Amino acid sequence: MRTARLALSALAAGLSAAVVLVGCTAQESAAPVESASSAEGQVAARCTAPFPAAVAYDPAKADYAACDVVRLDGKDFVAKYPPLVNACPIQSACAATYDAYAWMTLAEAQEAAARKTEFSYYREYRSPDGGEGYPALLAQLTDGLRDCTAADYSAKQVTSGTMLACFPRDPVAAPNVRNAMRYVTKKRFAEFAPTLAQGDATYGYPVNPAYTADAYTAFLRSIARFPAMCAQADDECARALAGYFAQASQESGAHGADIDLLRSSFNSLRESGAPGQASHTYNKEGKDCPKTLTCPPGFPPSGQSADPSVNYTGWYYGRGPFQLSYPGNYAYFAKLAFGDDKQQFLLDWPDLVAWDPDLYFLSGMWFYMTPQPPKPSMFDVLTGRYSPKPVCKTAADCHGIIAAPGGGTANPFEATIEIINPIECRPTSKQPAPAKRAKIYLEALQIFGSKPAPTESKPTGCDNIRRYSAGFELKTVYSDPNLAY
Repeated sequence: MRTARLALSALAAGLSAAVVLVGCTAQESAAPVESASSAEGQVAARCTAPFPAAVAYDPAKADYAACDVVRLDGKDFVAKYPPLVNACPIQSACAATYDAYAWMTLAEAQEAAARKTEFSYYREYRSPDGGEGYPALLAQLTDGLRDCTAADYSAKQVTSGTMLACFPRDPVAAPNVRNAMRYVTKKRFAEFAPTLAQGDATYGYPVNPAYTADAYTAFLRSIARFPAMCAQADDECARALAGYFAQASQESGAHGADIDLLRSSFNSLRESGAPGQASHTYNKEGKDCPKTLTCPPGFPPSGQSADPSVNYTGWYYGRGPFQLSYPGNYAYFAKLAFGDDKQQFLLDWPDLVAWDPDLYFLSGMWFYMTPQPPKPSMFDVLTGRYSPKPVCKTAADCHGIIAAPGGGTANPFEATIEIINPIECRPTSKQPAPAKRAKIYLEALQIFGSKPAPTESKPTGCDNIRRYSAGFELKTVYSDPNLAY
């Protein structure tokens, strides 16, 4: 589930916005690009022909999946999204349970599936050396990244908190990874993520089969890229991992009344329902695109046909454990993970973050570990590396962020919620998410055999954190000079 979030500041990313739209060359003559707001766009983003044979509609069946085909009264229908039990496709046949939004006719679905969607361009891509699809694109993004060595885990790197510019082919060789594995074993990871990627599979979005075998290794590799994470196998490591899972479970876990959030981690690779919806390009009229780079459009201008020379891949909705969103975040992530010359590539092909397990987990760890001036990193806050100014003695002094005696923050977990989603930390918002995050954090700490820091009050949410100014609801409290990173 994506939550509203401020993009990284242009200053931090070394980027600024401009209206520049450009596309790459399509690999075949253009078919119409699906209208981003149409009902057909929902199924077109997910279903590909040929469709399975129709089965008789069962009003008691509760687990129809997207793209399932049913027959009722001699007519065939395709599920646009997982229908609820008793979601009937024909009003005259079952008026009381009719759901006009859950189904479309097979003919409509076949026509929609023939149209291009953002995923079409990835599937159709061909590299000059003969590579195909997502794997060929991924190879270009990661090309030139050297393997990590023991020298990369020096004391300097451990204290810096920055991302290593190398690939940890064997993550267990990294000392900090071995520390983290004391708390998150492969078995425990499986317990935390039994429905990994199932949200995307249910909706019919592309899912890389590698998630089945490689998810835990990819998670460990994301830790290996940040030597400061679990540099020691101690309470700091446990708190940092607990904070990570608390935020990731809320952002990309499964949601529902009876769902255990901690044990449904990484259910979603992409923001649920975002593909095909015009509001989810997160680059309205190109205004969110960094000035020094270019962002392809997500769909043709209103009323115009698709341009066969353009790849309509400019969709920057949430992907990854922390739902990385907006062009600036994608570009800055690519810059730090792979180098300056890769920023444009990931803007052209942002869905790689969801398709590749290594990129998926690395994007989340990057968001967790990297300061976003004026905001510190969530890791720095939870581990006491960040301190508010000493004048922040009470909740009334600095918008609810309190300095702990001797350094650090007295309410660090609440302060991390303000970093990831400031709109939740407003008394008027009355959102349940902060309490859920705090509950997961405390549960994870208990599982890891740890507890809140000695100076840390038991977190329950973040209602005590007040907005910085009345002029802009989402302006982070870290804009206060007494709190700024």
